[in-house]
Amino acid sequence: MKITPKKYALALYEATKDKNKNEIKDAVGNLIRIMISNRDLNKIDLVIKYFIKYWNKESGVTVVDLKTAEKIDKETSSLLNDFISDLLKVKNIEIREKVDKNILGGIIIKHEDQVYDSSLKSRVKELRNKLIK
Repeated sequence: MKITPKKYALALYEATKDKNKNEIKDAVGNLIRIMISNRDLNKIDLVIKYFIKYWNKESGVTVVDLKTAEKIDKETSSLLNDFISDLLKVKNIEIREKVDKNILGGIIIKHEDQVYDSSLKSRVKELRNKLIK
């Protein structure tokens, strides 16, 4: 029977939850040995991805991707953190920032399947479409 990356990740999460450093090291080593024997080591990237999702979910961490035209300063980052917390109604946020000069200005917030686009590029595109009609 083939084991899916999600099942490996869940097993690793369960094996490492509330464990000390040595126990975690042993659990990871065991998982690697099992994946090698099952010839599944090529799935390790997906296992890590799913493990992080389980970890964040169980820890109450909400991951948000934030795209801006320029690097934001600490004060703006703090204000955005508060804004996004209110917007998503969550407390613990991990913001992954990315600079994309193509959006010209403003921000794009992505969380799971939701996108909040208030970039200048999308607003100009909207305006252009309205003017064409």
